Amino acid sequence: MENSTKDSLLISLVWGGVVAVIFITIITILGELVKATVDGESVKVVKDFMKESLLWGKYEHHWVGKGIWAVILFAGTTGISYLFTRKKEVSNDWLAEAIRLLSWLVIIGSVILLGFFLYEYNIHH
Repeated sequence: MENSTKDSLLISLVWGGVVAVIFITIITILGELVKATVDGESVKVVKDFMKESLLWGKYEHHWVGKGIWAVILFAGTTGISYLFTRKKEVSNDWLAEAIRLLSWLVIIGSVILLGFFLYEYNIHH
């Protein structure tokens, strides 16, 4: 594999990671906040969708569905990004900036989720 192809694959993997991190952060918060009342019972709509959108239905945990959707988004974004970057020269600066962005998004997403769950815990306990 020539150097530009490796760099294109690497930058594509980073963009897949960026999309997966943003998805996990947003869908986790929405899973807790989006509720509906069905037959007098409060239902967490997003969590139920994460469970029931998979082939085997509602027998699995919403984390499994979230993880599978994140992998699908990661793979899809990586593949699409690679199609657009495979014939282009990827500079080391661009690659370094993309990796820095992904690193910061992981940190920021983690802090946001920690803060959100601490806030939720304090409300309900």
